[in-house]
Amino acid sequence: TIAVGSLLHGDRGRSEAPQIPSGSPANLGRDLSGMHPVSFAVTAELVTRNNAKDLPLRPVEEMRKAKVLDGRDRVQCTSCHDPHDDSNRQASGIPFYRRPDFSEVCALCHRF
Repeated sequence: TIAVGSLLHGDRGRSEAPQIPSGSPANLGRDLSGMHPVSFAVTAELVTRNNAKDLPLRPVEEMRKAKVLDGRDRVQCTSCHDPHDDSNRQASGIPFYRRPDFSEVCALCHRF
């Protein structure tokens, strides 16, 4: 994963790093508290605890098979978003979404 706004830029003469314009829908700002949490480890214990109180999760093995966890079994931005493919934006309404339907991405980890 990369930090939001951490981009390499061809203009090496710039004194400041390039920024996503503040009016752009791609600029998420610095407060991501209303978003799905990221960079947390998914363990069998977490699945069990979560399933007792929240929207049920699939077993860790199923999430691995769906390729939504990174190499350390963590959920990352790329679990739901593909920064190199924005072809599902029209259908989902969500930038760089991995599937055309919102619930299809959720169903990779959650049971409905």
